[in-house]
Amino acid sequence: VMMQRHPELVRTATLEGVAPTDAKTPFSFAADAQAALDSWFAACAAEPACAEAFSDPSQDLAKIMAELEQEPKLITVANPQTQSNAEIRLTPNAFAQTLRYMLYTPPQALNIPAFLNAAANGNWQPLGQSAFNIGYFLLGQLPMGLYLSVSCTEDVAQIPADTAGDQSGFLGDLRVRQELGACSKWTKGNLPDNFYTPEPSDIPVLLLSGERDPVTPQRWANHVQRFLTNSLNLEVPESAHSDMGLKNTECIRQMQSELLATASLENIKHASCLAGISRPGFVLEIPSDTRIAMSREQLKRFSGTYSMQNGGFQLVLELAEDGLMAIADGNSMQLTPIGPMRLKVAGAPAGDHFDFIEENGEIVGIDVVRSGASQLQLQKQSSAD
Repeated sequence: VMMQRHPELVRTATLEGVAPTDAKTPFSFAADAQAALDSWFAACAAEPACAEAFSDPSQDLAKIMAELEQEPKLITVANPQTQSNAEIRLTPNAFAQTLRYMLYTPPQALNIPAFLNAAANGNWQPLGQSAFNIGYFLLGQLPMGLYLSVSCTEDVAQIPADTAGDQSGFLGDLRVRQELGACSKWTKGNLPDNFYTPEPSDIPVLLLSGERDPVTPQRWANHVQRFLTNSLNLEVPESAHSDMGLKNTECIRQMQSELLATASLENIKHASCLAGISRPGFVLEIPSDTRIAMSREQLKRFSGTYSMQNGGFQLVLELAEDGLMAIADGNSMQLTPIGPMRLKVAGAPAGDHFDFIEENGEIVGIDVVRSGASQLQLQKQSSAD
């Protein structure tokens, strides 16, 4: 849209997770989420350890959906901000939404076979905790009014009400029904006549899509590329809607930097570095994170400000009356010690924790671990007074 309205202001563009203006989201959500889930199931089947641990995740999924349709599950979960317990009611709709959002990042998706197998065998807590965390932190902070203003005007307006039932897969027509209902009561904006028909552009554009993206798969980039005569369309292996948790993703940043520096795609058209991107293995068992006792003086040594080497994300650990608190992006969460140098956010899935890095008796950084795999490292910038 920016390139069409103000081409003189755009020198280059990188689009990650391409969403065409004429995409009828959320009508495509069910098919794209099911395709991503099937791809992860196939990856599990191709990984000997995962195939041995979980012979048929799709059968576990069918069993879970049948049980929830018969009776929703009451599950006790931990509130990460208060460290108190809460009880949630996991309905079929809540489960479907939880599973869809777990597909957004590789670390979460790598938990899916284990979580489904646990629930199919009577342990609903991992799925319940994920449902609570997603609802509490992700969906609870989205500006839903802004989302509806965009979605109702651009996307839902293209969906005939009588086609809402043509959905399949684990999500079904849930999101279509929800948004059609919400948009029937929400004020819509006005679009220019050419909004759905982009004009051709020769601006250098790098298009990046995740191999298992549940919401903006590469077929959308293929659709957009027809109008971009000077574009490079790449699929990032093992990636989802985010490349969080993948190894060797520096390749992607290097390509973006090269495009910005040269305004040319020539030097990256034959880039083979994407083949070096890899992911951790699937989570094969759900470990038990047992809390250990730790004095306030012991907790105090972890307090301070931590950030990425190149800036950006910042994490502040503060010692409060109830223990050590982690503050990031305006959210405050209590940390639980589960090892001498390991703490986790209360209520976080097993395998998600902070491993503290020590040198010469001093804490110098944090290794952020998701699903048992290192995701990123933070360096300590300052200590608490």
